Amino acid sequence: MNDGPRSPLGRGLLSGGYVLVSLGLGIAFGYWASDWEMRFFPTVVVAILLLLTAGLSLFAIGAQIEREENGHRRIGRRAAASAAFAVAALGAIGVVAFSSRSTALTTMADFDLRRTHEHDARYFRELDRTLRGLVARMESRRDLFSADEARLPTDEEETFLLDVWTSFLDAAMALDELRRFHEDFYRFDLSRMERSRHVKSFLLTFGSELSLYESTAELVSLVESNENVERFLNVPRPDRGLEGDSVSRMRDELSGLSDLGRVVAGKRYLSYLEEVHQARSEVAGESFSWIWGEVEHNLGLAERRRTAQAVSMSVASDFAPILRGVKRVSFPVQKEVAEWMGDTRLKRPAGHYLVTASQARAMEKSLEPGDVLLSRKNWYLSNLGLPGFWPHAILYVGSNEAVGARFDSDPEVRDWVRRVAGRDIPFSLYLEESYRLAWERRATAGPDEPPLTVVEAVSEGVIQNSLHGASGDFIAALRPRLSPLVKAQAIFKAFSFLDRPYDFDFDFATDHALVCTEVVWRAYRASGEGLAIELHPIAGRLTLPANEIARSFIDDGGREDRRFDFVYYLEGREKEERARVAGVEAFLATVERSKWDFGDE
Repeated sequence: MNDGPRSPLGRGLLSGGYVLVSLGLGIAFGYWASDWEMRFFPTVVVAILLLLTAGLSLFAIGAQIEREENGHRRIGRRAAASAAFAVAALGAIGVVAFSSRSTALTTMADFDLRRTHEHDARYFRELDRTLRGLVARMESRRDLFSADEARLPTDEEETFLLDVWTSFLDAAMALDELRRFHEDFYRFDLSRMERSRHVKSFLLTFGSELSLYESTAELVSLVESNENVERFLNVPRPDRGLEGDSVSRMRDELSGLSDLGRVVAGKRYLSYLEEVHQARSEVAGESFSWIWGEVEHNLGLAERRRTAQAVSMSVASDFAPILRGVKRVSFPVQKEVAEWMGDTRLKRPAGHYLVTASQARAMEKSLEPGDVLLSRKNWYLSNLGLPGFWPHAILYVGSNEAVGARFDSDPEVRDWVRRVAGRDIPFSLYLEESYRLAWERRATAGPDEPPLTVVEAVSEGVIQNSLHGASGDFIAALRPRLSPLVKAQAIFKAFSFLDRPYDFDFDFATDHALVCTEVVWRAYRASGEGLAIELHPIAGRLTLPANEIARSFIDDGGREDRRFDFVYYLEGREKEERARVAGVEAFLATVERSKWDFGDE
């Protein structure tokens, strides 16, 4: 039965009914999704796209059936358009699925993510201040950057330039890793359920981007004002881990036109977050509110620089060669790189050294608790960044029995223990009670294992080790000319450092993490007497290269007030594939040996 054509009013009312019913169902679905705390992206988005795909497919099929009933065999425009949109919606589902795949950032539990955001906010502040401080240090020496081509840096100025430049590159690399880790912010749903996570990670990645851009632009602009300085810093320096043209690369990779484009895009997205989602209030009162202000401040600086320098910058590259090409790792990147270098040996497998176990046992008969050891392991990449022939310092403690024999009966040590422990007990017992776990590790070494007799800082942290495990290819022993009391206090202090992390910043001003020489230096400093070895400023931080301990012995000569006595030296011989006992004269020559000198190869 044919009812005839429908009136326009009827078609309009019918269409309106479809729309209102669909709208009602959509609102109901939205309320239900919100009540069940569904994420808009990707969960609800995928559901919508699935419905669109199904609906458009039905439209396409229905439109084609209708044409065929009217005698048309060819595919109609409505059917073709509906089918095309259905395919597009299906493709969009694949894009959403790819974009929402899990990453290290998005798979964190809520508690861990909150702690990560708090930690990384502090880390961002520290790195940002470090970069600004290094730029300020360069600016404080503007006499270095005059346009006078006849003005060449002095030896002291060259050291200053290299120290600041290498420190800047290290901090920039760490900040770029922070930026990369949080650049997955868009995988967090921007709905209220995950908006705080989204905004915090965006602020961290964009704040890092701005800090890198602005600090690098300032520093490179300063360096480039003197061609002599720029050429000096562009020279490859393997001993410091610097490739050739490092200034030019840094300029191209951190202050280029592509970075300016990201600055503009980031500014627009920041405005969108604030105007549409009131995201500033999302972090108000938290540890992130200051980052928003910092980002706006740096945006102003970057935009002024963009106006002044965009035309003159003939670059359009990304971070790839120096910073963004590095492997994506967890923080801090210095730790990961240093651990890799510390484990990477260019020749001879790890664990195979020139000093044998029997030689270490023979050497140990000449050692006393409190001795300072210097060691070297050939062929490790970690030697590249350390100055001088000797890269490593160790504190010798000796066996539990040796500790007791050396200190338990000493009247000064006994009196000190009585004062600090509140009772009259031997030093060895006081040490055992104070650091029971560390003492038990020493006592429970297996019968076939060498005893733990040294304390050292390696990339894994401050540990106890056997003399053979710490010795390597060269090892020397020096004995501080200090009282038994000072040595006992140094050993006691060294035990307090055990299990602390390695200090990849080489900062002697802090003791939450330590490097190898800092363990020795701080342990002896605890007594108030110390080793009286001068620290050396490197990039504004006082530190102590292990080679300087050997140099202090040489500088003292045979004076009565010398700081050390020579005890023992095992010298590696690569050609002979063994180490041999050598005398003090051979040890004296090591200070001036090159770090590339592997011993008679």
